[in-house]
Formats: sequence, C-alpha cells, structure tokens
Amino acid sequence: MAAILLFVILTFPLVFGQTPDLTVAFQQYVDTCSPKPLCSTPFNVFPPLRYNVTFPTACPACDCDDKCILRGTCCPDYIFSREVVPSCADVTIIGGDIKKYLMVPKCSIQDLCTTETLEDRLQNVPVSSKRTGYSYENKAVGEKYEQGAILMDWGVEFICNTSVDFNFISKYSELLEIAQRENCSVRYSPNYEVKPPECTTIGKTISRCNTTGLWEQYDAGIDWACSNFHQHSGLFKNVFCRICNPAKTSMGYADSLISVCNHTGLWQSFDQEVEDGCLSGSKSHVTYPFKNIFCWLCNTDSKKTTLYKEIYGDISESSEEGRYLYQINVTGFATEETLKLKQMAETNKTSISFTDMIWREGRWVNKTKLVKQYQASTGKSTCNKTIVFDCVCDSSCLEDPSKECCIDFLLDFNLDVPSFNYLQNLSSQISLTISSCTILNVFTDKCLNPSNDFLESFPVTDMAQRKHYRNIYCFLCNKNDLADMQSVVPWDLAINSSELLDVQFHTSVNDVLYLASLSKQEITLSPPLPNWPERPSTNPGICNKTGLWRAVDADILWACKTIQLPNEQNPNVFCRNCNPQVPVASNLNACNITRVWDRLDTNIKTACYEFPEVSATFPYKNQFCRFCNSHSSGYLVTTTQSPKESDSNSGIASLRDIFSVFRGEEQKKCTHLQLQTKPVSITSVYEYEI
Repeated sequence: MAAILLFVILTFPLVFGQTPDLTVAFQQYVDTCSPKPLCSTPFNVFPPLRYNVTFPTACPACDCDDKCILRGTCCPDYIFSREVVPSCADVTIIGGDIKKYLMVPKCSIQDLCTTETLEDRLQNVPVSSKRTGYSYENKAVGEKYEQGAILMDWGVEFICNTSVDFNFISKYSELLEIAQRENCSVRYSPNYEVKPPECTTIGKTISRCNTTGLWEQYDAGIDWACSNFHQHSGLFKNVFCRICNPAKTSMGYADSLISVCNHTGLWQSFDQEVEDGCLSGSKSHVTYPFKNIFCWLCNTDSKKTTLYKEIYGDISESSEEGRYLYQINVTGFATEETLKLKQMAETNKTSISFTDMIWREGRWVNKTKLVKQYQASTGKSTCNKTIVFDCVCDSSCLEDPSKECCIDFLLDFNLDVPSFNYLQNLSSQISLTISSCTILNVFTDKCLNPSNDFLESFPVTDMAQRKHYRNIYCFLCNKNDLADMQSVVPWDLAINSSELLDVQFHTSVNDVLYLASLSKQEITLSPPLPNWPERPSTNPGICNKTGLWRAVDADILWACKTIQLPNEQNPNVFCRNCNPQVPVASNLNACNITRVWDRLDTNIKTACYEFPEVSATFPYKNQFCRFCNSHSSGYLVTTTQSPKESDSNSGIASLRDIFSVFRGEEQKKCTHLQLQTKPVSITSVYEYEI
C-alpha cells in the first residue's frame, strides 16, 4: 500500500526557476481527495476508483482530456505535466472593470517580460491555439511554445455609455484618447472559436498559504501548487490552498481524529487496501473529523449520495468582511430518514381527527366555543362565511401583517419559534412554525414533545400549503398522509463564522452544528418561503379583575391568558369578556331598538339573535347587535334592503348552517394575487471591436 501512495515526481519549467518537489503536495492531495481526481497511471488502478461515492465539493471533479483546458476542469497533475502552466491574466486595458482569463503569461519567458504602453497593448493582443486550446498573452509567447500552430488573434472591445463613432479613426493614440475622454472601458475580447475559461471569483477567495497562521510544516511544493493551480474549492482558489490553511477547530481536536475503519457503522463493503490507506496514510486536516480520505471512505456508505446521512443538499462557502459563511442548502431528507417515518406509520395506523376541540398546553380547549365568543365580540368572519368583514384563511395572513387571519384558522395551529438546539440567539427574524396537531396519531407526541433528534428538531415547510412546521412530525399530525411529504422541504442552514471551519467531510449534519457551536459561531435557519414574523409579546391576561364575572369558564380563562392575535389590542377580547364592567345584562339585544339602522342585512340580524351575549360589547348583546342598532355608514353591509319594523325573527336558519366554524363544509376559494409590473430603465451599452 505504501508504494502505491508514493507519487511519481512531475517536473516542468517554472517562471524564471525550477519547479519545487511536488511529492508532498500530491501525497497530501491523495490523502485529502483520493487518487480519483488525478490522471497519472499509478493512481488509475487505485481501489477507491471503484467506489461510486458522492465526494464533498472540497474535492471538485476534474478531467484528463485535451479539451479540459478550454473548460477549465483539468486535474492538477495534467496541468502540471504540461510544458507551461497558464495563470489568470487581466484583459482590461482601460477601465476599472477587471476581467481575467486563463492564459500563458508573457513573463513565462524572461526575454518577453517587458513593460508595455497602452498603444503596445492595443497592438499586441492575446492569441489562442487551435491545436491545444491554450491562450497566450501575446503572439510572441504563443509562437515560442507552439511553433507552426494556428494562433487566433483576440479582438479589442470598447464599451461606452454613449454612442461614439470610431469608424474614421486611424491611429491607436487617437482611439485611446477618445476612449479615455468618453470614459469607455477597453479590453481584449476572446476569439469565439477558442475561448479560454474565465477566472471567476465569488466573494473573497483564499489564494495563498497559511492565512490562518496554523500551517505547522511549510512545504514549497504545496505553496507553489496553491499559487499556480486554478480550480475553485469552495472559498479557496484550489484544493492545495485548502490544504495549507488548516482551521483552528479541526487542528484543536487533532487528537480525536477517527483513524480506524467503520467507526460510524456505515461501511458496508470491506476493502483491505482502503483500510490500509486509512491506517498508514498521512493526516489531512481537510477531512476532519477523519484522519484522511481513506478513513472517510471506510466510515461511509459506499453507495452514499447524500450530503450528510440525514439530508440531501449541498454546501456553498464564501467569505466577506473577515467572516466565513457556510450555506447548507437542504433539498430533502435522506431516504433512511423517511423510511423511519414509514415504519412508524405501519406500526400504529390509529388516528383521530378533531374539529371542535384543540389540544393546547396539556389540556383540551373547546375551539368552537372560542370562535363564537370571538365573533360575538368582534363581528368578524370565519373561513367559511363572511358576515360583515372579510378575513383570510390561508398562510398569507401569517406572512403579511396587513392581512387579517380568520379566527378558526388561527386556532387550528399553535405557533412557536422552532425548537432547534443550536440557535443561540432567537433572532426576531426567525419564522414562527406550527407546533400543534389536529390529528392524534403515531406522530403527535414527537410534534408536541420533540427531542434533540435531528428529525424532531429540524423545521420544515409544506410548499403546497405554504405552511411552516416545527418538524416533520408536526406536518404529519396535521396531514396524516406520507404521500403528501413530496411537497415538504427542510429549511436551509447557514453558519456565519469568525474563523475557518472544516465542515465538508462530516457524516452527520448534527456533527457540523456541534462543531460550530463549540466555538460559538452564529447558526441561522432560513425557510424556503417568507417568514411568519413573531408577534410582539404581551403580558398574560388575567380574568375577573373586576370581581363581576359570574360564568367562570376554563376555556375563556385559557384564551385570555394565552392567545396573542395579530391586529388585536391588549388585553384581547377574551380578557374583556371575563372582566365585565357592570353586573347587569345587556339591554340592546335585538335589531333596530335605537331606530337608527338604515339598511337591512339579514345575516347581521340573524347573528344578533343567534350569537351569545358577551361583556366586551355592553350595552349591546354582541357586536352584531351593535351593528344593527347603528347607522350603516359605520360598517360594511352585504345587502341593501331597507329595514321594516314589522320584520320578525321567524324562519331564521340554524347557526351551524349560516355561521359554521367547521372548515371543510364549504369549499374555500383562494384570494387571487394582484401582480404589478414596474418599468425597467435600460442604459444603452455600445460595443465596438477592431
């Protein structure tokens, strides 16, 4: 095994000097990424190539064909075995818009490494070889390395904010003078037949060794490879730059590295040579918490396709203003996790649905009673029936504070912030989630009393219904159908760190979160749909402060103390009902006693009669009696008939028929979205090529 791990030394020219010994560099590369992303023959027969494992993005895939130069995907040993190594060169002649392409620099040849004027640069354009796909900073460099090859000239483009006529200008000096006067950008434009890869940078890329100050043993080969290889590895310029910038956390726990096979119990396909590589290979901090890539391989399922054992997704890394952002984009739960849910469902298929009652804080609450009390106090509607004022019966009212939720919709769900262990500071930006059940089934307990298990603590969103849930179990104790899980998406995770973290090779996302929490890094959750903002907290309400409440009711007591309704004043209507101001009954308990009601509305009249008496509307029996004893200009009515004093209350439909609080008796219709378009201003850009 040790002989296989030794790399054949590659030699090639370096700018004005000798290439350093790359033995250690490639040994570290193999211990970090395995021989899979290499082209050299000794590694093509190495056993890990048989593994169909999804490798972390720290080790990007690469190619070994001639066209990989054009794609910018060549493996490092392929690039380093070439006669010359391309680097990123700025193609901007005038202007601040820097653009770089991968090409062989003129300073790879000492005699050509001279200072050029702007006119020289206009005339000595880069060239690209049709034979090799390489681009060169100028024709002299190309002819030096590729004698007899067809070299394609690049163009020069002038980008101006106003129209400028360059057609009748014959001198380079005049072109430059006008371009500078008109604030034009001037840069080389690649030949469309052979276009080199553009050097792109996302945020700030770490492109040199030991920026962390923790690299214990300097190696000139690794340092050189970090400077001269161009293939991004997350927020690093390349894998070699990642290798020579160890993280503080992984270095601090080096003694606890996993250096034996199947420590995790996930390895299913034994392979002696992989185990030998784990035991005898050198350490790589990049593969933390594993000693090296071979120890990672023999602690991972050989058919691994998930990011971590719990989830599918990917990791993106970036750096801004001295901080490092690790974005874990979660696309779904791993198959093994969903199988657990199916097994639970098969074990116990008993389920009971509730319509009248809701389970809150260890007790049953009569939802129907509270809805009637609320309507009697406010005159507001329910999901299935509008009496006077409209309300919204979908999650858009939780996203948009200007929309008013229907009371029965709100009472269906207890809303709370996620019970996620690693959120150190519950920011005001965190979304509320549904943390209650409408169905008693095998999932109910794990919704109401979640443990630290990942599935029980990780929030999800139902994309179809636009609802956020505390965890997948809360979704299932409101839907009771595993088939509906296709619309469920776990939230994304982000770690905003003050220091570099090695997070790519962990087998569990819980381990990543634990690592980040050790150094007290900021961990945030982001739902795939807009947040449900947390409501301003209010002091718990107290009943019977007046001493005049005679009809003591446990449900009203609970509602006064607990419920926080959007757009409601404090104390809430339930508290006003359990704190009557006078000991006598209402005397305005029928319509038009005041003789000022000017427009008959049969719905309001029926509601005044049918809804219970509440203290909040004294001296009126309820809010509907207030409406029908007031001028119609004070509220919105649904009919325009004139009232008749002889109208009686005979023939009134039942309360259940007219003001049903049971959702599902009548088909709900969604409110249509109104789309507004805005004009887009376009700045003309004129491009000229010479």
